[in-house]
Amino acid sequence: MHSAIKNVASESLGLTKDWKVTNYGSEENCLTIHVEHKHPKKICCPNCNKKARPYSYVKERRWRHTDVFSKRCFVICKRPRIKCEQCGVITLLAPYERKHSRFTKQYEAFALMLIREMPMSKAAEILRCNEKSVYSILQHWVIKAEHKRTLENVKNLAIDETSVKKKHDYITIVVDSDKSAVIDVQPGKGKSAITNFKEKLEQRDGDSSNIETVSSDMSPSFMPAIEENFPNAFNILDRFHIVQMLNKAVNDVRKIEQREANYKKELFLFRKLLFKNKDNLTPEQNITVNNLIKNYPKTGKAYNIKASFLEIYKSDTVEEASEIFDSVISWMRRCRLYAMKRLAKVFKRRKQNILAYITFKKTNAVCEGINSGIQAAKRKAKGYQTLKNLVPIIYLISGKLELDIESPLI
Repeated sequence: MHSAIKNVASESLGLTKDWKVTNYGSEENCLTIHVEHKHPKKICCPNCNKKARPYSYVKERRWRHTDVFSKRCFVICKRPRIKCEQCGVITLLAPYERKHSRFTKQYEAFALMLIREMPMSKAAEILRCNEKSVYSILQHWVIKAEHKRTLENVKNLAIDETSVKKKHDYITIVVDSDKSAVIDVQPGKGKSAITNFKEKLEQRDGDSSNIETVSSDMSPSFMPAIEENFPNAFNILDRFHIVQMLNKAVNDVRKIEQREANYKKELFLFRKLLFKNKDNLTPEQNITVNNLIKNYPKTGKAYNIKASFLEIYKSDTVEEASEIFDSVISWMRRCRLYAMKRLAKVFKRRKQNILAYITFKKTNAVCEGINSGIQAAKRKAKGYQTLKNLVPIIYLISGKLELDIESPLI
């Protein structure tokens, strides 16, 4: 029975053949596992792998381990020191420990698993430690994995901003759209964020000239920065944001006509149907929209312009899409609806960026999904105090990092 418990403890701690569990017990309402090194005559130096003699033992130390039978568990060990001719005096690290950490690796792996699924405060409550320690674990393993990641094969990007706090505090998220993974987080949402990412890309074996596509919204800071830093890339204006701009223009027309109309209730109650894709309407909703178009001609014209513009995204070729684009832009400029005329000027300047979708079929949908996950994590945690705390969370949730630590589930 005793040997079986020791074997389980050894397996849990990941002990190698040079280490053994010598004893276990309980003290002050917690469990303890005592570990020793077998101290053979010769020990290999962990740095140069040359044989070295035992020198002495350091002071006994305790590490917090995962709970056992709902009780706190600690590992107690005296680690030997060796005297290497080349490296000098070195303290051997036990297989279960991370340097400068008072937790075992299994405990830290369990902490990362909890952080991924719940707010930091709740994870700290389950782990029975303070939040500062949990942040320390998170930052070590996530930042270590992020620094080791190479960006050599990155070719397609999606860029978007998301809010950190109130009062227009933003960060810029850069995503590898092929892998749907966050590869960079920059403070702010200006030109400097794109420039800083380019520098990071070059430092991580990437090449800015190899970037083929960059999907983004029509931000006045993003677009010039993308053209400057990634000259060989096609900047694709995200379809979602184009639809969003069209819906805003339709709504602006609706508001004006609603003020002018004698009967306003119908146009107000069913306004949300005007923002839905025509193909997604139910038969009943389709009848309602047709009645709105008939009874409110200005709003109906704006809605039909929007529906015609969206036909671009059903095109099989760029030539076909270009013909539809030119036709709809001409209609928008002649329609006598200020919101549509203003939007036509914006779209005409960015024709190539809009039509690039037909060739590459790239959108910012992956960014929108990641942003939703970030905002959900913020709401659960009721906000993060600093950007330093939020960035590792983003990488852990959406970075698809290869953490250099084994799963706590054995």
